[in-house]
Formats: sequence, C-alpha cells, structure tokens
Amino acid sequence: MNAPLAILHSGFRRGAAIRPFGVEMANRGFDVHFRHLPGHADMPLIDPLTMDAISEQFTRWLDQSESNDRTIIVGESLAGLAALRVAADPPKGLKAVFAIDPPFTMARQWALHRLYEGPWDSLHPLIRAYWDIFGARRHGNGQVHFEERDYRPFLSNLKLPVHILIGGRRSAGPTPTSVVDEEDRAMLGRLDGVTLHVMGAEVGHLVLDEDRTAAADLIASLAAQAM
Repeated sequence: MNAPLAILHSGFRRGAAIRPFGVEMANRGFDVHFRHLPGHADMPLIDPLTMDAISEQFTRWLDQSESNDRTIIVGESLAGLAALRVAADPPKGLKAVFAIDPPFTMARQWALHRLYEGPWDSLHPLIRAYWDIFGARRHGNGQVHFEERDYRPFLSNLKLPVHILIGGRRSAGPTPTSVVDEEDRAMLGRLDGVTLHVMGAEVGHLVLDEDRTAAADLIASLAAQAM
C-alpha cells in the first residue's frame, strides 16, 4: 500500500493551485489526499477561527481517515503553521511533517495584508474570518488595524521530525519572497527535530509552484527515511 500524503493548501488559495505538486507526489508512489482550510472549497468556516481550531480540525480528519498509517503531511504557508501544531500532538500513524514557508510572525506580512485594508464591512467574509489570525482587528470606527501575532511557540515540544522548506530568493520578483527571514532561519537552526531546507535562489514563497519537482524529490526522499 502506498503511503498516504495529505496536502493542505495556503489560505486564500484554491486546492487546484497545488494539484500539479500532488501529481508529482503521486508519480513518486504516494496516495495523495487534498485537504482544504476552513472556508475554502466545501469546508465550512469555524467560529471562532484560530490556528488551534484549524489544526484540531485537521487532526480529527487524520484520526478518522481509513488510511492514516504511515501518513505524511505537507502544509503550505498558513497551513504549514497548522501542520506544525499537529506535530506537537500527532495522531497515531503520522510519521513526518513538512511546512512550506510558514509565516512565524505576522508583522512582516502587513504590507501585503494592507492591500485589503478598508472599512470592515467592505471586506470579503473569508478575509474577515481569517484576519484575526494575521493580526488584523476591527476598530470601533469600523476600520482595520493590526496587532502582532507570534506563532513561533508552535515549534515547541514537537513529537515528530519536522522539515521546513523555504524559497531562496531574497529580492522582489514576480511572486512574493520567502516569509522566513534571517532571524527565523537562525532560530530554526537552533531547534532539535527541525530541519530547514532552502530551495533555489529564484524560488519565492510559493515553493510548491516555483520549484515543484525539486520539492517533490526532496519530500519523497525524506518521507521514505521517516517510515
């Protein structure tokens, strides 16, 4: 039986965007399953929506899955944070976690988030639901303001091998650069059980799009070692 591989796409992305990566993994012998974040595709929103709630929902799915033996999970960006949270209290059968360019702190992302800034009621409901996770709050006057969110504690007490893949591009390009900066890289290098993998110098935040084949090769090799 092929090892199950659960893939979670990033927030505000469609699962179809990373299906080519899923095909790459299927071609390497994995039984690929796509999962959606709350509010995406057919998944209902959770109220209140928090990173803990997202990871708990994903853990329940893993527990209920008929093919959860020797499972590997790959989470992209925001879903990578959820995958890291799962690794601290993993369900039976989960063998390794791959987090793809997860944003450990949110202040660095605000320039991007402010593209959506405006009167609260004018924002798309999905954006409003996720905004507290990113540090956006509603002012009494109906405007949006930002407060820091720090998810680095998710790296504490990990019970599984964790691999973090990030893009190597440092300068602006056609897609966002990696959200894991030098401070984060230094932090990750000090942690037991966490391995940082820096992909190609032209690769930005969307590793599973921009360096799909190399990422699939690396994940397949490391997953085999974890079995």
